[in-house]
Formats: sequence, structure tokens, C-alpha cells
Amino acid sequence: MIRVDINPFLNPNNDAYQTNGRSGRFLGRLHKLVECNGRYLSVTKSKREKFIELPEGFGTQLRNDLALVEDEKPRISYLSLANDVARVQQYWVDGVHDPKSQKATYAGMFFELVDALGAQGQLFSTKDTKAPLEQPVQIERFDASSANLIGQVVARIQAFKPHLLVISPSVSPDIIPMLAQDFPTVYYAHSLLWPARWDCDDASLKERLKRWVRSRRFKNKLKNVKGVIAASDVCLRQFRAIVGNDYPEETVTRQFLHVSKPVEKKSMRNLLYIGGLDDWSGVNAAVAVFKAIKADLPNLTLSLIGEGPKQAEYEEMAPTVDGLRFVSKFDATEQMKQVAMADLLIVPEIAQTLTGMPFYLPEALVCGLPALVSSSVPLRDDEERGCVVYKAGDQEDMIRQIRRLYGDTAEYKDLAGKLPLNEDPFRDASQSWGSGIARIFGHIARNQ
Repeated sequence: MIRVDINPFLNPNNDAYQTNGRSGRFLGRLHKLVECNGRYLSVTKSKREKFIELPEGFGTQLRNDLALVEDEKPRISYLSLANDVARVQQYWVDGVHDPKSQKATYAGMFFELVDALGAQGQLFSTKDTKAPLEQPVQIERFDASSANLIGQVVARIQAFKPHLLVISPSVSPDIIPMLAQDFPTVYYAHSLLWPARWDCDDASLKERLKRWVRSRRFKNKLKNVKGVIAASDVCLRQFRAIVGNDYPEETVTRQFLHVSKPVEKKSMRNLLYIGGLDDWSGVNAAVAVFKAIKADLPNLTLSLIGEGPKQAEYEEMAPTVDGLRFVSKFDATEQMKQVAMADLLIVPEIAQTLTGMPFYLPEALVCGLPALVSSSVPLRDDEERGCVVYKAGDQEDMIRQIRRLYGDTAEYKDLAGKLPLNEDPFRDASQSWGSGIARIFGHIARNQ
């Protein structure tokens, strides 16, 4: 991890500065300084960290359990169709991480997992990629608009013959029954199978019926899956509700690359949104609420960081609305800078969201930045203390909470005083996605 220090005495000409690190991993060469309200945010550029932790002898035992011949390697497919595969591949070849992200990417961890196991890998992309360079992962290129996309993907996987297939909800679940009977399949549950609201005790009859119908539909698709790796407890709970508990399972934690040193928060004036710029992320509601209350709260600001189909609209709108700023696309350094300057993160997921974990929340909480969060967002127990929750889809409730925190400095400071969140779980490589996949792979190989 890179530890980032915000230091009022740091001067950009002081090339002797080293990062402040509890981890102590990256003390050394100065990369660059970013000015932040008269202070300087220092980021040390590092080579790629390791996020896979395996027991000693794991690779040898895996080969034995798979009964591989002498020159044969374990084969792992990860079916995600993630758009960042091409970019992450190049960073992997260069030995660095993606500068757009404050956390280790799953595609990046897949490259590392394949390398750690001495395996062969198969990834899929809907964007152009270069030929693999010095890494044993072949990347299959597809046109996402193809009428026979599923058939093409199935054919490539069948030709590869993986010993383990990991499938993400970013592809249609219809593909799972076509492959799970022939290849040991792990379902990567990072999205909800139905809105979390439908699990509540006060869910309406209509919502409960919808949940029942959807659970029956998914049960038929997931019946041959051999394991699950979940991004959150609620994702795992929904999977269990459909297929039961008789599966190897892992709940994993995102792994941070960059963390800012916490900055003391004194009053609530600056709002920050980091996420998708689209119709389903909730950013529209956040901007609408800001515009509605700005006249009554003259010192309030809202900064936006993100990408998506509405990016151009918000870039054009920002200069016309007092206090509204479009800061940048996703950029790890800019995100850390804005977290240090902000007083409240806004996580405005819509009521019907299927997001299995907040896109950007613990990254802020470990830096001491509290959050206003939609009730549709799954929160871990330790995250709840630094969050104020408003009713999903209720803009009036969002307005009430913002007014309250803006007007009551004591209450805001009490909220911020419950932070920062302990960063240790987000630095534990044994709890990474890649390490979890390896453990499930080992379990399946031993018991096949």
C-alpha cells in the first residue's frame, strides 16, 4: 500500500520527503506532490504489490490434486467481460498498478493469481487488447453487440478446458448452465440477485412475490455451481437463500493501494460524490438535492468525480450552478486529494439498485471522511458508525440529513469523531479476491 501524508510543512522542493507509512513498505523515491489547500499531498510511485497469499506448498498440492501430467499447467478462466482488461494488462506487463484506481483491480489480481499458481489463464474483453506479453494469460476479444455473444464465449471456454471457471454477474446468468456441468464453476457474487429492500421484514407482498420468482429463476441457473466468492455479506446471504450452504464460500475484502492520512473534520460544508455518472447510480438525485438547497446553504459545495454516459452533461452543467464542480474522471490521486478536502461523501444509490457493495465508501471512511448513504447500500457493521443513512429514493429525507449536518456542527463532529475506520482488513492479502479464489480452487480440486 502507498501511505499518503498531507503535511502543512511539506514543500514541493523538498526532495528528501518520504511517505509516512505504518506499513513501511514504500519509503523512498518521491514521485509527485499535489497541492491541497496550501498543503501538499505526496504520492510515492511503487512497483506492483502482491495481493495473493497462499500457504506454503499450495501450488504443488494443487497440481497433485488435479492429477496434472508433467508439463501441464492448471487452467483458470475468469469470465467477466470487464472493460478495463486491456488497460490493466498493460500495467501488469509494466509492473505497476492502474492509476485510475485506489484499490487492486480484479483483473490485476487474476494476472497475479495465474502467475502465483504457475497456471494458464483466460480472460475476456469487449475492447481491443494487445497480444499477451510475458504473462501466461490469453485475452479473448469479443464484440459486446454480437447476436451470438454467449455462443462465442462458450466455444472459447470449451476449447480452453479450464480446471476452474469463475463467472461474474457482469455476464448473463443464462451462460452458467451451459458451462457449469462440464467445468468446475465458481460464482463471483458482487451484485445482488434482487434489491436488498425485498429482504426486509416490512417488504410488501408484491416485493416478496418478486423475490420468490427471482430466486426460483436463479436456482435453476446456479444449481451446478461448485462454490461462491462474495463481495459482501448480503451477496453471500442471497446466494445461500437460493442454493443452500453446502458450497465452499469466501467473503472477500477489497485491497487498497492508496490511503490518505486522516484529516480532522470540523464542519460540514463540502460534499463529494465519486462513482458512475449515469441514470442508475443516484448521482442525478444528489445533484438535484444540491441545487434545491444551495440557496439556503450558501457555503455548501458539491464536487463530482466519475465517468459514464452523463459525464458531458455534468461537465457542461457545473460552471452554471454555484458551488457545483466536475473535478475529473476516475483518478486515484485526485480522489485522495478531494477526500482530504471534503466534509461528507454522498453515496446516493437508487432504491432498486443491485449493487452488492458501495462503489466508493471504505476508501473515504479509513481517511476519516463520514458519509451520507442511501438505505439501499449494504453496509458492514464497522462502516455504519461513520455513516448517516437516509431512505433510498427519498430526496426530502436526503435534504433533511444534509441540513441537519450543515447546521449542527457538534453533531457533525461527533459523527466524524467515530472515524477513521480501521484500514487493516483492507491491507490483508489473505482476504483478497485472488486469495479467496485460490482457496476455493484448492477445495474443489481436493474433493472432485
